[in-house]
Amino acid sequence: MQELYSFTLMDVFQVIIGAVGLLFIILGWIIPYKQNIKEQTRQRKFEEQLEIKRWKKAHVDDQIRLLYGPISQLLGEQNVIRHFVSLQFGRDIIFNEGKDKLSDLEEKEQRIWVHYVITYVLPYQQKILSILRNNQHLMEGDEWPDCYKAYMEYTLAWEYLQNQKDNEVPNYYEYKSIFNYPVEFNYYISSTTSKLLEMQKELETIEIDGSLYSC
Repeated sequence: MQELYSFTLMDVFQVIIGAVGLLFIILGWIIPYKQNIKEQTRQRKFEEQLEIKRWKKAHVDDQIRLLYGPISQLLGEQNVIRHFVSLQFGRDIIFNEGKDKLSDLEEKEQRIWVHYVITYVLPYQQKILSILRNNQHLMEGDEWPDCYKAYMEYTLAWEYLQNQKDNEVPNYYEYKSIFNYPVEFNYYISSTTSKLLEMQKELETIEIDGSLYSC
């Protein structure tokens, strides 16, 4: 009877040892598995964040390269040429109040102004309009500001009158738009370009878990 009892205890003991060993085996599998899942999750989140940032940077790159950058360059060139015209006239304001017709200018000034309009103003405006039309999807923000609409109105009115002049359609064209130039448009383009350049620099790298990665 004693031997049977001892044998039973031994069996129980062996079962316990086996169970403990099995537990260690299971834990030895579960812990690395959980660690692997955690690492895979971390890697997936990292790749998602990196992809989002790369998409944002690519979008900002296109905004600068195709829309705001080229327009900013053209507006800058326009200002330089307009400065040369002012130097030739000896004044910044070409058409004074009450004297806003081409005939109010001296003959030499009329020739300078018409040459400036035909050779520089209208071609530059056409380039800017083309950029705006072809890249509206790259606009910063939800909608174009009022100055954009004002610029379109200003340039299209000028283009319309010039086209009539070229086709000998009677009008009251004085080689200038019937609207005042929206200077806010220049400020909008300049400030937005600067903003996008700062964003572009910030998006060049991404910091994840204290480490920097290039985008």
